[in-house]
Amino acid sequence: MLLEFTEGAKMALKRLLEEHDPEPGQVIRMVTGIQGEHHLTFGALEPDDQVLEHEGVIVLVVKERISSHMCEHHPGATLDVEETEEEEDTSFGCLLSLDAA
Repeated sequence: MLLEFTEGAKMALKRLLEEHDPEPGQVIRMVTGIQGEHHLTFGALEPDDQVLEHEGVIVLVVKERISSHMCEHHPGATLDVEETEEEEDTSFGCLLSLDAA
């Protein structure tokens, strides 16, 4: 199963990638923390990643097992951007929200 993302989320991730200018080979990666929370960090592309592209650029990767788990527990949900007044200062951990279909 693949996670679904809104166009707004894709555009925000691309902008975030451009603003942070990661090292070559680094991409934005969704990971799961110790308590099951999801957050974003930089990391290398791995063979079992779900790859999200926007305008020909890889903007996010998610391990297949994380994607499947999220789809199983939130069927029909779409990941979207949470806009805030402090958009430029938004941390990776606050960028995406899960909206039920």
